[in-house]
This record gives sequence, structure tokens and C-alpha cells, in this order.
Amino acid sequence: MGIKALHHLCCQIWKQQEWLEDWKLQEFLMLYKNGNSKECGNYRTIALITHASKILLIIILNRMKCKVEEELSDCQAGTNHETGRYVDDMGINIGGRDITNLRYADDTALLSDNLTSMKRILHRVNNAGQQAGLLLNAKKTKVMHIPASKESSNVEPDIKIEQAWKM
Repeated sequence: MGIKALHHLCCQIWKQQEWLEDWKLQEFLMLYKNGNSKECGNYRTIALITHASKILLIIILNRMKCKVEEELSDCQAGTNHETGRYVDDMGINIGGRDITNLRYADDTALLSDNLTSMKRILHRVNNAGQQAGLLLNAKKTKVMHIPASKESSNVEPDIKIEQAWKM
């Protein structure tokens, strides 16, 4: 398929807002990451699609990119490869502003200078997630005290969170 024909086809699809049937076909593969191979969460899903549909998807992505960047929170990063952030300073007050969380794609680091405040923040995140139909995955949740502390990191009896000793 020549570039002009592909351009014409993409323009038609764009105007008609109707995807070609062949372009709707995808094959999904599950790639094992690590851990227990019997747990679904230890796999990453990838979709194999036609190259022509990938081109149109990239065009759509680029058109949406500016609007998405306007909507991202100041503390969110990782959903755009150009905005990854790293905090070199152990403080959580940056530029006179208290930072309670850093987000990178689908990971979130909650920050607090004491356990009581951390529990309050974690409860707020958990409650907001439940309202959206999401559950906190305690198996993938860790807490790290800086400096290291033997203080219990349990938030409540039904949420036991493992303590991490290094990053």
C-alpha cells in the first residue's frame, strides 16, 4: 500500500469515524513477568495489531496528547515519557508546597513525615478507589520508614502492608 493510498484511507476513516473491520482484529498475548506464574497479576498483556492501524492510532494519540497534558496533575508523571520525575531531596515540602504523593503511570508513592498522617492519606486513597470500584492491592503495597523504624505499618486489621527496607 502506497503512502498516498494509506493517507487517503486514514482520512476516510477519520471523517467517517468508522474503523475498518480488519483493523479491529487483535491477537492478545500474555507475557510472564515474575513471581507466581499462577497469578494473573504477574503477566503483562500485549496486543498484536496491523501496522496500518498503528499509524492511525499514533495520529489520534498525537492529536489527544496536548489535551491530556493539560489535564495531568502536577504530581503525576510517567504517563508521558517526557515528564518522568525524581525527587532527590528527602523533604516533602517542595517550593513551599506540601507534596503528599508522586505518581508514575499506574504506581503511586504516598509521602508523609509520620505514620499517623500516612495512615490518613492511605485511607483517603483507599476510600476514593473504592468509590470508583477499585481495590487497594495489599500484596503490591509497601511502606518504607525513613529513617528505618520497627513501628508497625498496619493500617487497620484487614490491611496488612509489608515493610520495605530498601528501594
